[in-house]
Amino acid sequence: MEVQAPSHVPAERIVQFDYFADPGIADDPRANSLRLRGGPSLVYTLNNGGHWIATTAAVINDMLAQPEVFSSFPYLIPKQVSSPTPRPFAEIDAPDHGKYRALLAPLTNPKLIAGFEADVRNLMVELIEGVYAKGGCEFHVEIGQKFPIFIIMKLLGLPPQDRDMLIDLTDKVINAADPDVRRKARDQSEAYVTRKVAERRGGAGDDLISAIVNGQIDGRAVTDAEAIAMVTNLVHGGLDTVRANMTFMAHFLATHDDHRRQLARDPSLIPNAVDELLRWLSLPSLARCVKRDIEFHGVQLKAGDQILMPFILGSCDEAVHQNALAVDFTRKDTKSLTFSGGPHFCPGRAIARLELRIFIEEWMERIPEFRLATGSRAVGTGGVVAGLRNVELRWDVER
Repeated sequence: MEVQAPSHVPAERIVQFDYFADPGIADDPRANSLRLRGGPSLVYTLNNGGHWIATTAAVINDMLAQPEVFSSFPYLIPKQVSSPTPRPFAEIDAPDHGKYRALLAPLTNPKLIAGFEADVRNLMVELIEGVYAKGGCEFHVEIGQKFPIFIIMKLLGLPPQDRDMLIDLTDKVINAADPDVRRKARDQSEAYVTRKVAERRGGAGDDLISAIVNGQIDGRAVTDAEAIAMVTNLVHGGLDTVRANMTFMAHFLATHDDHRRQLARDPSLIPNAVDELLRWLSLPSLARCVKRDIEFHGVQLKAGDQILMPFILGSCDEAVHQNALAVDFTRKDTKSLTFSGGPHFCPGRAIARLELRIFIEEWMERIPEFRLATGSRAVGTGGVVAGLRNVELRWDVER
């Protein structure tokens, strides 16, 4: 959906960029965003209703640090995909955001995370053993989307038989180019969550949905509408981000022999390798909406303007990281925007890093030599979190 450029947008700032449907996304969604490097720090596209794009770490970090100017509502581009009113967690600005975020304390509890590690590791081993004897797998389907969904559904206390339906809805909400498809999938997700919220209300469950539904904000009970919004946000975020990063990491290691063998020789590098790959990938592209007219980094912004933040443009900014486009598993500073920043810094970061670390540790122990299938080609997808499909891996079976 293209529009005419608003009068306050300089013609020289207009670029062709559609983070859902650019043709280059299928070949390499990272490269499609990285082509904006080196130009103005804020550019404008007429696609998806018309919006700005932040292209440097400085601009992105300034936006994340100023929720009083750059609102999280509406959260999605184009605007009509978002709800008509702000919904927790994603669309509530600071300081109120912190009141809702406190309900996610279990996700940041070191004891919970440590206790969860054995379950995560056992699941990863089970998935690997399930494909090993075949000598290959389509990683995205057979590993990437199974591993994180099993984990988030365990945290939320959701029945395993619902996983395929939730994967499909999450894919559409996060990646569908058609706004109507995204909106319908969001409504269906909320209808599912509404039933689960009603089931857990007043119960004594120890799952995360129960903790949210039966929690309090400012001394009052969490409303059904608040609980539905928060749980829906957790379902979509918990299913998609780890899956996307796992699949990209598997593809990278399959196509970069030196890096893969470096980890096989020295597994102690794996935790830092996870952080470095998270930096190098930085797959999310989140958005903010301008609350009031302001001059910002050399341009005039108007109230209601939306700004897309492709986090890869911040994490791979040469002003922040020397040789930023290179992957270096010994890099000392792997700080990135993968998990956002400011008040909305992802509360599930520790669990996501745990999942990704265990994936690489267990995979490299059992399948240290693997490759892409001859003649196969991975296909990229765009959207709020860039993805990769058709990652056909092959290895030699030795037992």
